[in-house]
Amino acid sequence: MMALSIKQLSDGQRHILTEALANGSYRCDGDSEQKRARSLNSKGLLSRDPKDGFVWSLTDAGRAAAGEIAPVAVNAVAVREPIPEEAATAPVRFDASDLTATVLRARALLDDGDVIRARILAEGAYEQAKAEARFAEKFGAAEQLVAKARQLQGDALLIETRAKILISSQWGAAQEAGTATKGGRPKTVSDGNGLRAEDTGLSRKEIHEARKLAAAEERSPGIVERAIMARVAAGLEPSRANLRVAVGTQSATKEERGNNLYETPPEAMHTLLALETFLPTVLEPACGRGAISGMLEAAGYDVILSDLVDYGTADQHGEVQVVADFLLSEAHPGEPDIVTNPPMARC
Repeated sequence: MMALSIKQLSDGQRHILTEALANGSYRCDGDSEQKRARSLNSKGLLSRDPKDGFVWSLTDAGRAAAGEIAPVAVNAVAVREPIPEEAATAPVRFDASDLTATVLRARALLDDGDVIRARILAEGAYEQAKAEARFAEKFGAAEQLVAKARQLQGDALLIETRAKILISSQWGAAQEAGTATKGGRPKTVSDGNGLRAEDTGLSRKEIHEARKLAAAEERSPGIVERAIMARVAAGLEPSRANLRVAVGTQSATKEERGNNLYETPPEAMHTLLALETFLPTVLEPACGRGAISGMLEAAGYDVILSDLVDYGTADQHGEVQVVADFLLSEAHPGEPDIVTNPPMARC
């Protein structure tokens, strides 16, 4: 369809193409990936799903480009050390030393207060670790190597998230001081030269999401780190999307509502907690993404989480939900109170 060298594509764009080739489509995780996907779309390599704007599929040209990239990616990521012919059947290996150094450098920059550079480095480390973990899985790497890549991805995500929270806080302070624009007209900075959202390296949407994460941290200090480490400990990928779900800052998608996920509004929980008291430990067997359990924990209760669907929801101690059908379960030995908003279609 078009003469395009894969050398013209960024690592992030190559990652999207190879993942789309392996999985049939690719769901973007945040504004940065969406921008890369739109760029690939403009090159004729991706087409957008008509029902979900964050899902992209390969065009014929995209499949050709992804097929050209995939062997390169395997060599660069999954088999960094030369393998002798006699060891051709040995397990796939990769060397994460460079990635570890990048994560440590990002952490040092964050500790030094250089939050923008820390975010940029951490974002790159997150994408690299994510790609390495997925390639390692697909090409038969030892389990501990996949786990190491996921740990590094989690470390990078934590640094990136903390940097974003600090940037959003500084942005808010600048707006209050009148040195940053608030958008719209008339201009909110008299000389028209105020700090703009793009000057921070984040979009307004990303700043808004970071503020919600900051609010979650204020309500439950350390929840971001606990949510990330809970995913790693459970052998699951610590992604940005899952983090938003785990700390309750993302609304249910249309697909999730297909699982009868209709999240209880906080106003209902405020009313319930004002009128009722429960045993110290509460069972939430239709926990969804934590709309009820988060409010219960904020009120001082310990909550046991389970759901028919794996949403990756974690409690305040970092324990990930159990995946189980409550209607088929045995009585809980501790006989806790039950507070839940079950799928009405099954009641």
